[in-house]
Amino acid sequence: MNVKGWLTRHLFSGVQPKTIVFYPDGVEPRGFHGKNAFADQLNLIGQGAQIIFDIGANVGQTVEKYLQLFPFATIHCFEPFPASYQSLTTKNSDIRSVRCHLCAVSESDGEKSLHTFTNSVTNSLLPASTDVYRFVQAGQMDDTGVIKVESITIDTFCRQESIRAIDILKFDIQGGELNALRGAAGMLSNQRVQLVYAELLFVPVYQGQADFHEVASYLSRHGYRLYDFYNFSYSERGQLRWGDAIFLPSR
Repeated sequence: MNVKGWLTRHLFSGVQPKTIVFYPDGVEPRGFHGKNAFADQLNLIGQGAQIIFDIGANVGQTVEKYLQLFPFATIHCFEPFPASYQSLTTKNSDIRSVRCHLCAVSESDGEKSLHTFTNSVTNSLLPASTDVYRFVQAGQMDDTGVIKVESITIDTFCRQESIRAIDILKFDIQGGELNALRGAAGMLSNQRVQLVYAELLFVPVYQGQADFHEVASYLSRHGYRLYDFYNFSYSERGQLRWGDAIFLPSR
């Protein structure tokens, strides 16, 4: 077998590689198979979950799954982009267990700048990296402006709503995960969050973003450990770009 030729064709052809050959040891799959982040959340927390935070809810893609899996939960959805928030509220207007909040979640309360892009799922409190298109498909993150939005910390929100514990704390906020976790120090230090489910970045998509090791280190200081990784995404050259992770209290 011409291993060098195989690598050239598969790693640099512009097609996302699925496997890589380590001659003479055979084939090793790239990515993870046979597991599902939502099935694991159901198994870990149980169907009786009461409080779920969907931070970075966009238009409600994740809340649909949580409604099916956790029928007794109140789901707080946080989305700062007005157009996405409108779609989110319209979709869930008749569902009493879904509460939508037009705000960002960060390390402090008050006004923040939200950077908006052509694909709303990439909107962030952080500006795009100067070489973002090394890792993101062209046209997905063209700058469309900056708007002012309100931000709240998790600790402040929990005090205001008299929430003593969170069963699932889900983040998909495009590099802002560490800042949002800093705003949850009170809940985390008392381990009042049963499960953290977050998207994590491994390449520079945003300026000032939190890298995986920073998020993991912060959670570790509050007594949380990595449970597992999910949904890895790779560049055309095979570089790990981002993925999801579940963290649980170590005790």
